[in-house]
Amino acid sequence: MTKLLLTKLQAYGIDGTLLSIVLSIVIDFLTDRSQRVVLCNGMSAFCKVVSEVPQGSVLGPLLFLLYLNDITDLFPAHVSIKLFADDIKIYVEINNISDAAVFQNSINLVCEWAYMWQLKLATTKCQYMRVGIRRTDAGSYSLNGVV
Repeated sequence: MTKLLLTKLQAYGIDGTLLSIVLSIVIDFLTDRSQRVVLCNGMSAFCKVVSEVPQGSVLGPLLFLLYLNDITDLFPAHVSIKLFADDIKIYVEINNISDAAVFQNSINLVCEWAYMWQLKLATTKCQYMRVGIRRTDAGSYSLNGVV
């Protein structure tokens, strides 16, 4: 994952000495991490962090945004998207079967992007919604083969 983050940082124009410094900080931050839960009555034992970015960190969301931000470049101008944390919403006005194909293609682009950047999509949490005054049968859509 660190190699992929390096690629993303370079795409943002971070290189040379600055890239070395940033990578050193990030690698130190992500390597051999442990965490515990502290409550009023006590605390848990330390556990090794198995994912690369620990929950509740300050640097974690920034790294995630840097990692995720270029997904917006995938879509043509008439496809609207909204990003919030690890959620993406894709909006397409569907007037005909060609528009439905554009929507499915947008879903496919997200799948390909996620695979390339080694991110897993939670297909069971994904849904689509039709909004309109006419009933149209534009078919169904799938994400990684799941309708």
